[in-house]
Amino acid sequence: MSDPLARVRAVVVSWNSAGHVGRAVASVPAPARVVVVDNASSDGSADEAERAGAVVLRLPSNAGFGPACNLGAGRVDGLPDPEALLFLNP
Repeated sequence: MSDPLARVRAVVVSWNSAGHVGRAVASVPAPARVVVVDNASSDGSADEAERAGAVVLRLPSNAGFGPACNLGAGRVDGLPDPEALLFLNP
C-alpha cells in the first residue's frame, strides 16, 4: 500500500514571505508535495521556496489569496492530481 501522504498537496500562497516560506515548506512531511504560489514577491520568497523543495508557480502580479489558492490546487505540470489539499499560510 502506498503512503497516503503521496496523495496530498500542500498549497502555500506567498507574497514577500522570505524567512517564513522555507520553513512552511519544510514543515510538510514527505512524500506530500508542496506548491508555493508566489504573488510577485520582490524579496526572494520564490527562490527560498524552491530551495526548500517546493514546486513554485511565479505569478507576474499579485493575484490575491483566493485566486492563488485556486491556481495551486489546480493542475500543476509535473505533479499528479491530489486527493487531498492542505492550505498553509507561511
